[in-house]
Amino acid sequence: MASLQIPLDGRLTSQNILSGPLNGQEVMYIVSPGTAAAGNSYQVTTDVLAAFFTAYQFLNTEIITAGATVISPYLVQTTDTRILFNKTLSSPSYATFPLAASMQYDQPVLIKDYKGDAATNNITISFTNGELCDGLSQVIINDAYGWVTVNPYPSGGGGWYLT
Repeated sequence: MASLQIPLDGRLTSQNILSGPLNGQEVMYIVSPGTAAAGNSYQVTTDVLAAFFTAYQFLNTEIITAGATVISPYLVQTTDTRILFNKTLSSPSYATFPLAASMQYDQPVLIKDYKGDAATNNITISFTNGELCDGLSQVIINDAYGWVTVNPYPSGGGGWYLT
């Protein structure tokens, strides 16, 4: 079985698809790319791996490939934690955040120009119901491969802040 790849910061970015039913005795090898050359690997049962995914449900990446227009922006989901704009067409993009208090995870949301054309095709981020982000009604990514991290104020404080 191939290894489950984990970057140095510990986030799981891909997982293997197993064929056939699980019987609880399976062992998966997890190899960190930073130490794979040294032969360091860890055996983890599927029960432990399932517990990891249960504990870190917020590891969720959305890849936007279609144009998100000003009329029909990408509506950020309450479970999103990473949004990558990798559009097939060159056009400005738009994303609208829900109310900060509605976010299911008390985690920042990364928005990134994955395609690398935000210098000419900006990504405009807006907020619902008059909420602001550090006093701004919109945040604009206008650098190629640029990104921002937007955080809901703790305890449903009614807005957003950048880190």
